[in-house]
Amino acid sequence: MDKPTYEELEKRIIELEGHALKKTFSEKLAQTLFDISNAVNTTTDLNELYKSIYESLDRLMGLPNFYIAVFEKKINKLAIPFFVDQYDKYSEYETYFTETNSLTGEVLQKKCPLLLNEAQLKKRGANGRILGTTPKIWLGVPLIKREKPFGVISIQSYDDPNYFSRKDLDILISVSNQVALAIERKQSLDERDMLKNYLYNIINSMPSILVGVDKKGIVTQWNFQAELETGVKAEDAKEKRLVDIFPRLSRNMDEINTSIRSNKIKTTLKQEYFTGRETRYEDIIIYPLVTNGADGVVIRMDDITDKVRLEEMMIQSEKMLSIGGLAAGMAHEINNPLAGMMQNAQVIYNRVSRDIPANEKAACEVGISMKDIRAYMEKREILYKLEMINETGKRAAKIVKNMLSFARKSDAVLEAHDLANLLEKTIELARSDYNLKKKYDFKLINIIKEFDPSITPVFCDKNKIQQVFLNILKNGAEAMFELKDNSFAPCFILRLYKKDTMACIEIENNGPGMDEGKRKRLFEPFFTTKPVGEGTGLGLSVSYFIIVKDHKGEMTVESTPDKNTKFIIKLPF
Repeated sequence: MDKPTYEELEKRIIELEGHALKKTFSEKLAQTLFDISNAVNTTTDLNELYKSIYESLDRLMGLPNFYIAVFEKKINKLAIPFFVDQYDKYSEYETYFTETNSLTGEVLQKKCPLLLNEAQLKKRGANGRILGTTPKIWLGVPLIKREKPFGVISIQSYDDPNYFSRKDLDILISVSNQVALAIERKQSLDERDMLKNYLYNIINSMPSILVGVDKKGIVTQWNFQAELETGVKAEDAKEKRLVDIFPRLSRNMDEINTSIRSNKIKTTLKQEYFTGRETRYEDIIIYPLVTNGADGVVIRMDDITDKVRLEEMMIQSEKMLSIGGLAAGMAHEINNPLAGMMQNAQVIYNRVSRDIPANEKAACEVGISMKDIRAYMEKREILYKLEMINETGKRAAKIVKNMLSFARKSDAVLEAHDLANLLEKTIELARSDYNLKKKYDFKLINIIKEFDPSITPVFCDKNKIQQVFLNILKNGAEAMFELKDNSFAPCFILRLYKKDTMACIEIENNGPGMDEGKRKRLFEPFFTTKPVGEGTGLGLSVSYFIIVKDHKGEMTVESTPDKNTKFIIKLPF
């Protein structure tokens, strides 16, 4: 074998060095791809990931200027979450710029890599296509996931037009898929953590007790209200038996197991429990839950003690004082005969007053004319009496309508209502009230109205608000008619005005008033100023709860003995 010449040896050495360099670079590229992939797990958020991606690429390529742009679809803008630059400062740029007026936007829009030399960049700069300092060479590669571009990575040099080449663009293209995948994974993880934190905050902000239990009765979820109720922290409750740390729920284990087996919601309403000497009530709803094949339930517990007590008070109040149920029954019983009376009165009026063929024929058959019939009717004021029957019937129908409106139970849906209109309707209803025993007639009371016409409608339950108004008016009327002074003129002053963010209603009467001791106790349940057997003392306490609890308003009373009593109601707009 011939000995190789010097030239051949030199050529071989160059080939070997090229292979070695190529192998070394391939190893570096593989390490870079690994580092970018691994950064998803080692960084705490997207900002740290962007920084880690830059550091990995900088070690591979030496990048004096680099940025990552991400497309914000909701606002149709490109954001720059990471930025490294020799000359331009990040604060000099607006964070957002449209995708159609920039190099970055062009890469994103066309979904193609872009390499521009100095001459091309100068031309683009002259056309306003470059933000900040014009570089001597610029490279941009789209970041694509599921065949849709969502961002761009870009590198550039301000000093050397030959700093990057086509080879660098190829490298950037080769790592872009891994960069896109890393960003997508990190975004998904961040979104998952954000959602997890959001749900955690919702669960712990709920006023309800929320407990998760698996099919073995082991606690899997324990919210803040459960901590407050039991005194057991969430970290101490999890993995423990429910019956051990929340004994009150031991009687519900059958429902829990049934819910798991049947995959159906189980509800226990108004369940009693005791705290010291007090009896309280709660609603318990058990929701079946299946997660990753593990059966369990979520138990929601709501304390309804205040609601139950208010309902009991209102039921008692309805029995003793409210005209609601009686009004509804009476209204329905009255409506049918009332309608018949009005209809027949109208028929009679038509038959004795109108010149229609049927009337004229019947009159002729008995030897009389319609003119003679009308003359007789007018002489005896029969037509007037028929008109009065009809008018009286209309007034009665209006009263029945108001009684039905007042008595009708609603679903406690708050709707916008004109308070002046509600007061007027309640006054009409009160005017139909006559107390035979006490010999008072509401129609004899003078009513002064001082309504601000600029008051806007208020969201409220009109039936409950009318109940409050009627209760105050009836109590005031009874109090005023207790005065035996013949010269006394009973009077209500109704005021409606706005104060800050509240609509204010004042109902003032000039009755006997009350002393401070009685005034302070007026809203207490079962406290009454009436004689024994004439009241339960629940009306005003129920009214107070309707205003304060149901409508988040205020209700107060001012009174001066032998002068007046004034109720002040405030409802939020």
